[in-house]
Amino acid sequence: MRFHFTERDLDLIHVEELHSDSGYAEWFSTKIGLGGWAFQSAGHSIAAEANGRWGETDVLAMFVKGRQRHAVLIEDKVAAQFTDRQAQRYHERGEDLIRRGECDSYLTVLVAPGNYLRSIPNEDRWDCRISIEEIAGWFQQAHGHHARWRAEALQGVLDRSNRSSAPSDAEAVAFSAALATYITALYAPALTHRAGRDKNGPTFGFPGKPPKTTLWWKFASTQMVLQLEGDYRGLAETMSLPLDIRLERAGDYERGSDYLVCGVPPVDLSKAFEEQLDVVEAAINAALKLTALVSRLDTLAARAFTENVQA
Repeated sequence: MRFHFTERDLDLIHVEELHSDSGYAEWFSTKIGLGGWAFQSAGHSIAAEANGRWGETDVLAMFVKGRQRHAVLIEDKVAAQFTDRQAQRYHERGEDLIRRGECDSYLTVLVAPGNYLRSIPNEDRWDCRISIEEIAGWFQQAHGHHARWRAEALQGVLDRSNRSSAPSDAEAVAFSAALATYITALYAPALTHRAGRDKNGPTFGFPGKPPKTTLWWKFASTQMVLQLEGDYRGLAETMSLPLDIRLERAGDYERGSDYLVCGVPPVDLSKAFEEQLDVVEAAINAALKLTALVSRLDTLAARAFTENVQA
């Protein structure tokens, strides 16, 4: 099935099925502990401001029981990583809905592949977690072409997610060679890539690259990262970062390097390179966003060096 599933597609599946008479609304409400509540409405990409910061709820659904109104804030993840304080900011928007009188209570729900959910720390405060496997299973038990299409589409994204984390040696070599040719033709000298065989994902060069940094497309975790070692470790803590880039501090992950992280879509190395140019372009755009921060890191490094000398 030639269908590149995105997180927006998952948003729309929720919205469409909740509004339909398929039984999905009853099943979903029971899964999140709202059995007996009636579905009222749902919308997607709902932007709102809470605590002075704007954010977006993927799907906002309302359920009612008598005069009680319950908001369900759904965050859908296919592969992209979390933005800063994402779980907490969902709660802030839910609490704001109550303050504004739009509901009496709320729940936050995270929907993602099972292997993604297992990687989420327990301290990330989502009220409910539902795997895409469970949703695909519900559609598999339903009848008709519509349900079959939904099940196949969801299973396709799960298969793609699994394959992206375990490519073969030959697939990794072929992808790396094609990527090197593509970048040389379209993005050099802003980015360079030397063809190799690393199944964990390719690394990139760029003008002025400091020796203590590595720009790395991590296939398994669907991330583009700028790894900061040595004197560059700790510098990013003082920086104001774009919303789609987050800092993973070395101490929080028990490793020797800080990571600046930008989420990218999953890539399927078993497919032809030309069939995934949208994914490649998303990864390259993420790489360019990260390299744009290097000049600021250099300035901070130079300042820290001068202060140490003077001390």
